[in-house]
Amino acid sequence: MSMDALIELRHEVRRLFIAGGKLAPGDLKLTKLVPSLRQIGETAPVFARVAQSVERAIGPAEDDGASRLLELAMLLNSISYTQGRTDIGDGEIVPLQGGHDFSYANIGYRKIKPVLDALTQKGPGRLEVLQTAYQEGVFRDFRLLIPAVSALDESYPEIPELLIHAIIPSYGSYALPVLHAKLELDGGKGDSRRLQMIHRLSGYAEIDLYARAAEEGAFEVRLAAIHALGDYSDQEERLLGLAGDRRKEIRRAALASLSRLDTPKAAAKIFEALASKDREIAIEPARQSRDVRLVARIIELADSLKADIKDGRKDEETVGRLQSALEALEGRQTSEMFGLLKSLLNDPAFAIRETSGIQERAVQQLVRLNDPEARKFAVSLKDSHNGNFLSYSFGAALRSLPPEEAFDSFSGFFEQGRKGVVRDLLRVFHDFVSSEDEETAASGSGEKVDSRWIGLFVKTDHINSVSRLIRPQDSNAAAYLADKCKAEPDFTDHDTVRALLALYRIGHKDTPELLMHVLYSGVHGNIYYLNDDQMNALMLLPGAYAEPLARFAADKLTYPSVQDQVLDIAEQLKAKPNEWNDQLEEEGWLLWIKNKMS
Repeated sequence: MSMDALIELRHEVRRLFIAGGKLAPGDLKLTKLVPSLRQIGETAPVFARVAQSVERAIGPAEDDGASRLLELAMLLNSISYTQGRTDIGDGEIVPLQGGHDFSYANIGYRKIKPVLDALTQKGPGRLEVLQTAYQEGVFRDFRLLIPAVSALDESYPEIPELLIHAIIPSYGSYALPVLHAKLELDGGKGDSRRLQMIHRLSGYAEIDLYARAAEEGAFEVRLAAIHALGDYSDQEERLLGLAGDRRKEIRRAALASLSRLDTPKAAAKIFEALASKDREIAIEPARQSRDVRLVARIIELADSLKADIKDGRKDEETVGRLQSALEALEGRQTSEMFGLLKSLLNDPAFAIRETSGIQERAVQQLVRLNDPEARKFAVSLKDSHNGNFLSYSFGAALRSLPPEEAFDSFSGFFEQGRKGVVRDLLRVFHDFVSSEDEETAASGSGEKVDSRWIGLFVKTDHINSVSRLIRPQDSNAAAYLADKCKAEPDFTDHDTVRALLALYRIGHKDTPELLMHVLYSGVHGNIYYLNDDQMNALMLLPGAYAEPLARFAADKLTYPSVQDQVLDIAEQLKAKPNEWNDQLEEEGWLLWIKNKMS
């Protein structure tokens, strides 16, 4: 009671020091404290003296009130120091856990304080502070370990990720005592992260802790513990039991851990779940398992379900089970897998409305098989299933057939196909060309695509495809691109800019003039920013175009930021040759172009 009164009085005196000693006379808060101080003074005379000093401080301001307030403060400080204790009481002195062998960095508090704030407070910019501190070695100071472990409760996910993957592991085993002290099995996400760190640093040594957490912990902690148990084959029976837990997410985690064990019992449990109403949560564990017996059983299950559907069981449950079985086999590269997919796609009795989703899944997996026979079969699907799998057949043809055969087999679909079909075929073609080098995919020996494609794309007016495939010898294609740029001069149009870059790439001599025509004749007032392709096209202009480009920026562009970008490019152009045909050999110019566009 006496110390409480002293503390309150010291607080009020400090307030008056800040406000000014002249305000002490008549202060209401000090006046209210006098009766309690007098009451304590009846048993402790020193408090009676304090009460008298307070009364003098709040008395009439006939002399210097500040000096009387200073006297009261000195008396309070003297009494406060006499009331303190320096002994350790009844506690036991123990070494700092984890710190007795730690390499203490002795970093100044001025550098540590922002890091402590980032670990213990909320607000923006904290992640950058922690990343910088880690890079500078600030976390070598042991004083930051406990706040770092506590910060695993952070709701902003990037901070715990940094702590888990970089900061706390840098402490090594020294972090374990703090992690154990802070861990609460009935806690939340932060405690699951602490358990994850204990597992990472201790491994099998804490197997009893993981087992207890998996059985008794809160939901998040159980998930972390179950994941840890998946690293140890002697925990198989425990995981098998957890795979039958009443909570779906616990069962999912247990199945995922079982998939890493690769034992007959684990595989059997995963298959059991896949064949039951838990099939949704068993798909990914089945994919991850390396057990070949599990793969064989899933293929057998799929064959059986297919036969059931052909026999008339077209209900949603049966179809869904077959769909799940196919998803569980994703990525399997076996002859048995090819046999299953072929049977699903080659059976007219199975090609019904209810199984359309299954067939779509089957053909997707078929084209991903690294098997020549599978690709050959995929190509043969182009004339079946009402053309629904035409794009998949085309992709397989580009990757497996000779270029001229692929063209002969599929070029007609570009001329006669519906707009949606052509769009899908173009997407497949562009993906294939992009997977190769665009400059070599259609040129030289060992051509990846037939040279006739570019003529077809000119004929069918697919400017983007022509831009991708054009070669220096394709004069008709170059004239087509130039005519398109003249007829539709729009520098904000992606196809137009890509056509200009393609003409640059083949060394078309009129490209700079064509670009200036597009700039002056097309849409320019609503250019809000320049993308990479637009910047490259302007940067490829010869030096003679520096002044015209600068005038264009000043006269035609509306937005100051775009104006500045174009003016900066114009300034850079001044250092280049005025006429690229005269100044550079064609081969050197093309090499320079390629370097600029790379």
